[in-house]
Amino acid sequence: MKLFFLLISLAFVNVSTYYDIINYKQDVVITNEHIKLAFKKEVIKVNSVANGLEHVIEQIIGNDEYTLGMMINMIALPEYPYHSEIEVCKEIQIFMREEIQNELKIDVPKVPNQNFKELNLDDLGNERRKLTGKALTNIWNKAIVGSDKDEESYSYMCYMIAVFMSTKFPLSYKRDIRIEPDGTCTMYDGVTKKTYKKYIGKWWQVIGNCTDDWLQLEEEPIDNFDQLTIH
Repeated sequence: MKLFFLLISLAFVNVSTYYDIINYKQDVVITNEHIKLAFKKEVIKVNSVANGLEHVIEQIIGNDEYTLGMMINMIALPEYPYHSEIEVCKEIQIFMREEIQNELKIDVPKVPNQNFKELNLDDLGNERRKLTGKALTNIWNKAIVGSDKDEESYSYMCYMIAVFMSTKFPLSYKRDIRIEPDGTCTMYDGVTKKTYKKYIGKWWQVIGNCTDDWLQLEEEPIDNFDQLTIH
């Protein structure tokens, strides 16, 4: 894990100036604080009350203006150098804050002055995943395992799986996704490909050609992301 994030940090150093990185850390801190406020917010929907952060994440994943890489930088890995461009990553953090502001009417918080130079992007990423991971788990359990999102498109569901898996397993975050007309989605993490498909009303990881070998996607414990530690 440390080696992975060391490589991530080196990638930033190679493409960015020292001060760009400090400014980006400040951007990530501000966005993390905004996400905390969204997590505490409730949204009134028809016949239900939803968590604010869950609502924002659902809107992001359902927005085809965002690429998979942008979603992952916003939700799962702010330390992930999208296209190796830190200036683009800064813009993506702004997009995340705009989504929160527009959907929940929560102003961007002011953060106290601090030595941003000493902050670690790996730690800031873990802080984000602790919150977004819980929200994604609730979405996963309702949309992927349950029937809450039966009306959603295959595209939405496939991107949901990719973002959730990237948040849960940041070492193997999804770099590419391909969705077939029948709803089969194949994801690539730079090393391996995994395929998922909805079959007889349930979502499965496709392994081989025999359905007996497929793995049904199951409910995830909500405290999965409580185990993340700040190094």
